[in-house]
Amino acid sequence: MEVYFDGSFWNSGEGRVPCKQTGVAKEFQWKGHSWQILGLYTSEGGLILDFAKQVSIEEIRSFDEKWLEKSRDKERGLADFPEENMEFENPFAEQIWMDAWIDGAEVTSISGCSCVYRPRGSRDEAREAKEAMAGTLASQAREAAPEEAKEAAEEIPAEIAAGEELVKYYGLSPEWGWYFERKTLKKTMPWENLRIRLKPDKLQIQCKQMFETKVGEKERKITFLHPIEGSSHVLQVEEVTSEELPERFVTMGETEYRIPTHLQGLYYSFSDPADSERFTVRDLGQGDQPVCVDEKQREQGATSFFLCGNFQRAEGEDPKRADWMFQASRACFQPVDQVCWGIMAIMERGEEISLELERPKAAEEENGHGECE
Repeated sequence: MEVYFDGSFWNSGEGRVPCKQTGVAKEFQWKGHSWQILGLYTSEGGLILDFAKQVSIEEIRSFDEKWLEKSRDKERGLADFPEENMEFENPFAEQIWMDAWIDGAEVTSISGCSCVYRPRGSRDEAREAKEAMAGTLASQAREAAPEEAKEAAEEIPAEIAAGEELVKYYGLSPEWGWYFERKTLKKTMPWENLRIRLKPDKLQIQCKQMFETKVGEKERKITFLHPIEGSSHVLQVEEVTSEELPERFVTMGETEYRIPTHLQGLYYSFSDPADSERFTVRDLGQGDQPVCVDEKQREQGATSFFLCGNFQRAEGEDPKRADWMFQASRACFQPVDQVCWGIMAIMERGEEISLELERPKAAEEENGHGECE
């Protein structure tokens, strides 16, 4: 297997000289699974690390049995469920968040790519699992643009082939599932010491309880359960307001669009103040899309400016609101009287761990500072 700097698992290299592996390998436990740093590669541009997470076939089958049929039903419009919940339980839904230091200097540019290997016991479901992750968007894409959908489908075997090649190259057991992620650390070489800090990833998992609010509503309590832990919590709707932003326009290409400006403001709190760090709320509805503006209409006096960021609370408002949490709904062109909200649990997977790797002397003598371009 050839590895190229700033390339992916299935990059052909386009005539470049491949990197040479230093031979560094390291095993560690993280997020309840066994992980490995399979290989480390050097070049004048920086370092390349190949990570692998080991997944049992029982864990894969358990996930497939619970979620694949639900995904098919959702794609057919027969059911609905929060996809974040499925992602939280998917053993292959990973992304490594990390900081790195080479010889004490922090690496400011880190990029990556990933692929998976499913063992033979689940090989037949590989394509279905891939399509299930895409959900209804995939079916809409197939109907609207069949050629593009066909090209996307052809990428699935390439990813599967990449996983099989990595298992064979690194001598891993084909009886296990594997999640692979390649990290490219851009840094001037040479190097002697590498320290990396792997960080937990945060996901928002939707609770089963949802609630609706209307403008003018105040002081209503909502009891809900944590979607994973099952513990009981109480959210209080403090106040629901109608908000309007100044008229906004944005230009994309040569076309000008008017942005929706009406939204609903939700002030809320939790009976346990600590829950403000563990939960948030999200508007589950669909806001209005920007609309094209007729140039003649624009010339009649509309002022052009575009506000970025979240809705800000007004100065001089009720001081009681300072102790409440605030969330704005999605924007519409007409006043938003009623909104359906979802309560989201903020979940962390894994813990922060640090690892150190030293450059092998034998690799330095053999490879110099690396030979990839």
